Amino acid sequence: MKRFIQRDLLIFCALIIFGLQSSCKKSSNAITPDKPVEGDNYTTVTSSGTLQLSEARADLSAAVSGSKVMFAGGKTTSSVSNTVDIYDTGTGTWTIDHLSSSRSNLAGAATTGRILFAGGGDPSYTPNIVDIFDVSSMTWSKNQLSVARYDLSAATVGNKVLFAGGTAPGYVYSKTVDIYDSSTGFWSTAQLSVARSLIASTTIANKAFFAGGWSAQSTATVDIYDGNTGTWATSSLSKARCSLAGAAAGNKVVFAGGLDMVKDQVYPIVDIYDLGTGTWTTAQLSESRFSISAIAVGNKLLFAGGYKKKPSSTVDIYDVNTGVWTTVQMTEAHAEAAIASVGNKVYIAGGYNAAGLLSKTVDILTLSK
Repeated sequence: MKRFIQRDLLIFCALIIFGLQSSCKKSSNAITPDKPVEGDNYTTVTSSGTLQLSEARADLSAAVSGSKVMFAGGKTTSSVSNTVDIYDTGTGTWTIDHLSSSRSNLAGAATTGRILFAGGGDPSYTPNIVDIFDVSSMTWSKNQLSVARYDLSAATVGNKVLFAGGTAPGYVYSKTVDIYDSSTGFWSTAQLSVARSLIASTTIANKAFFAGGWSAQSTATVDIYDGNTGTWATSSLSKARCSLAGAAAGNKVVFAGGLDMVKDQVYPIVDIYDLGTGTWTTAQLSESRFSISAIAVGNKLLFAGGYKKKPSSTVDIYDVNTGVWTTVQMTEAHAEAAIASVGNKVYIAGGYNAAGLLSKTVDILTLSK
């Protein structure tokens, strides 16, 4: 799995905890703003079939534009990929495109009229490339991050896309936040309060949250960017950890699971922030795991797969209206997978399956009212 220093540390931890060789990776998050669509209050989530990527891979990234879902890059059995699998949910057809360079552990995000795939790589090759897909012209262009890094995190706030943290060449943990403004095409930078990698991110009410992470030790720090004022604030999780997952809807911001490599501990902890009261509470997943894929659809927050003793097929589902948790099983286990949603469908793509093998399966979950 990961050929990076985080991977070496996590294999050590996983061997102690599980007897499983696995890797520490940022959990995969939704790449469109995590807020509910007006009137979309769902009651059930069911597994409703599968699709197939063109090649099996993990540590890929996903982004959505209209009816199209893009699954970009990733790690293959022998190398890394520049493949972009594009699924049209309207027609049920696939096409293939390519990034400008092959890389895994990149961050994907969508903003008005554009999809961006930024950074990625490993210690031997860490480009600062940002591949930008123009939805109207169906063409690609390139730009650059201010600092090359992999295992960075992305969030969209209004017309701004933020690429935060990550690991720079030389195993240097970064506090840089590159900010792309789609209304002007200009880039600017900001700083996290703590340099770190393997962060969970999510967006709600024009605020971006960057929680947890790893920088030679796990952190509980939550950096909060306010898109209305352009200012930053900080808060804290109940437990320091990396490789957790974040999603938000209604007035709830939720960070689930994760790993503390110093303590050799995988957590089922869920930290829930209430925007209305400004307070934190905690809950628990149905099982401890990390490298989860998370997304919000309507009133439901989904936390899919990840590693426990081995890659998991469990999806924990939190209803922000009722506070009730339920679970559903995917057809296949997914860890270090990509996740995206269109309408009432959620797509969990690739990653490692229960046998620890790279997968090309895309599990589909359907939400019903």
